[in-house]
Amino acid sequence: MTSPHRAASSKSSSDPKVTADAHLISLLYANKMEKIHDFLDKNVEMDIISIKDARQYTLLHIACLNNQINIVKLLFNHVRYLKVPGQAITEWINAKTDEGFTALHFTSFKGNIELIKLLEQYNANIHAENSQGLTVIHIAAQGDQPVSIAYFRSKGLDVDVPDVKGSTPLHWACFLGMENSAAYLVTLGCSPNVPDKESGLTPLHLAVISGNPRIVRKLLIKGANKNIRNKEGKLPIDLAIENEYDNITQLLQNKNWLLSCLNIKPALDKKKSRFSLFLFFFLFFGLAALNIFSIFPYVERVEWVAAFGALVGLTFIFFLRSWLTNPGHIKNPNKEDLLNLLLNNDPHLVCPECAIVKPQRSKHCEYCNACISVYDHHCPWINNCVGARNHGRFVVFTVTTLFTIIFLFAFAVMHFTYELSWNNTDVLPVYKYFPKFQWNDQAQMMFICKQVTCLINLFAFLMFTIPLIALNYVQIYNLVAGKTTSERFGFNATHDNVNQTLLQSFSQDDWNSKLKESSQSQKEKKKWYVNCRNMCCLNKEDSRYTYKVFTSPVRVEKHITSMDSPDYSQI
Repeated sequence: MTSPHRAASSKSSSDPKVTADAHLISLLYANKMEKIHDFLDKNVEMDIISIKDARQYTLLHIACLNNQINIVKLLFNHVRYLKVPGQAITEWINAKTDEGFTALHFTSFKGNIELIKLLEQYNANIHAENSQGLTVIHIAAQGDQPVSIAYFRSKGLDVDVPDVKGSTPLHWACFLGMENSAAYLVTLGCSPNVPDKESGLTPLHLAVISGNPRIVRKLLIKGANKNIRNKEGKLPIDLAIENEYDNITQLLQNKNWLLSCLNIKPALDKKKSRFSLFLFFFLFFGLAALNIFSIFPYVERVEWVAAFGALVGLTFIFFLRSWLTNPGHIKNPNKEDLLNLLLNNDPHLVCPECAIVKPQRSKHCEYCNACISVYDHHCPWINNCVGARNHGRFVVFTVTTLFTIIFLFAFAVMHFTYELSWNNTDVLPVYKYFPKFQWNDQAQMMFICKQVTCLINLFAFLMFTIPLIALNYVQIYNLVAGKTTSERFGFNATHDNVNQTLLQSFSQDDWNSKLKESSQSQKEKKKWYVNCRNMCCLNKEDSRYTYKVFTSPVRVEKHITSMDSPDYSQI
């Protein structure tokens, strides 16, 4: 949609009424509130309902497009002064432009709920559609206004309604790169796999075309099928390759097994499963038991046995504690609904799935379907998130696991260098207590069992040592730096930019307090032991990372130029 500055009429400018109408229209486009007020005071009998510009924009359309609620109230006061019949006012409010838009469409695009409610008081039609079948939710999606989407959803409108070309609000949000709208719509139930009628494009195709990797990732997490072809036979990845979007291509390929295993860049299949948990348990502790039964009876030095047993015991204890401990799930104590949260907070700070205002350093885990305090990552090996309440335990678990694997390698080396007492016939493995496993040549059986166990140890060492070293390096560096894996390697930006925006609206006392906290924080960053203590022990008690910090949050308004409006002709 191009800028609607047009002449009010093609009639001669010598007509006094036309001149007055054109002047009033120009004042509204320029948002000259005082001049509009003075003009209407001088023309108290002026019929403003009938005034339209060349694109059939009424004065109400122009005021709503410019998001000027005070001007809208002024216009309503004028028509009430003229004692215009209620039916005529309703028709004025629901009048359509040459493209079929009502004033409510424009207000929805701006996300001004107060103005939306004002129009509803005068019987604005929330079900109105334009000539392309675009509803107010379509327009809210194009304006990246989750608050409008949530409001009209609370009124019973379908968030997954298609327009005449089969494009849902999610299609439009993805095509225009509107991250907030896309995230909220897919969470509220919009299907990511419905193709439009004209081109067979799914929201994933359109997100790729827009070049927005965050929307692509969100859709994949929510189950978007990357194998659907459009009517030209192209997959989303084909469009990414054509447009040279390398980061999106990597997302759609999702073949980085090592980083996925380390959970630095986790897989996008967000189906929580205990398979990895039980696989780790049986592999690790099964291998430990195999060594105890097959090798321990032949280790001459008791210190080795005691050290290995202690490591296995510690690993088991911290494995259980990492798995069973609440990592820091954040709950909404006030049970506020999503709309109320959006009315008072910036959409970036609101989690649409948990219906909470996310504290600093928190993140929503798609596996656990919960927001986690001081979120580090979701670890499939413990089937749990790593957060403020179990981060230290998880680090101990990974460290002991690494040293246990190193001990297994040491046993294998000892075997192959003949440092175990293989010829000690006084000590027999536990197999002698199970006659059905005995061979005629028991010594040969013992030797084969020890050989197999040591080979398995070598395989485990070669398979898991490098990933474990990398994982431990990442985690220990996190503790020293006072950061999380998500903050260092996460796909989405942290809260820092949004928090800086929020600070701009604080009072001077709050600002000075924040500066003091920031200065203190910078000093603490230089002390690695302070960071370690915070990450392991204190973050779970820090009020900054709990929900109560945001009980009186500040909404950051999206700055939209007065004549911003969506382009409806590109899809």
